[in-house]
Amino acid sequence: MKRKIFYVCLAVVLGCVTMLSTSCSEKATALHNLEELAEDVEKNGQSYGLTEWQDVFRQYQSITAIIDKHYGEYSQKQRNRINHAKSTIKQAAWDKINNSLDLFPGLKQTLIDWYNKFFKGSTGGENPASLEE
Repeated sequence: MKRKIFYVCLAVVLGCVTMLSTSCSEKATALHNLEELAEDVEKNGQSYGLTEWQDVFRQYQSITAIIDKHYGEYSQKQRNRINHAKSTIKQAAWDKINNSLDLFPGLKQTLIDWYNKFFKGSTGGENPASLEE
């Protein structure tokens, strides 16, 4: 009987450890992925076409969903890194939109709406599109 109780307790402890390590790993991976995405967008964003930007937005949304789930668990330093990476991505997207506006002035409102759709409600910097309106 004591042996059964021992194994049940061991299973519970191992389950808790696994759950905590998975959660920590998930949040650390999300922060790392967001920073890598920001670095890539900052370096290469001006050469991205529509397909690449759509991929960036999908990645951004999936990464920030994980970050939002764990946001309370991040330290202030990590939160600052998150906000910096988000701002970098937003700024690169906005710069690309502005450069595209020079080539196709008729698309201005469509591009601004597209930008707002993907970044609506995100924290970390002022929305440049709201400054245009």
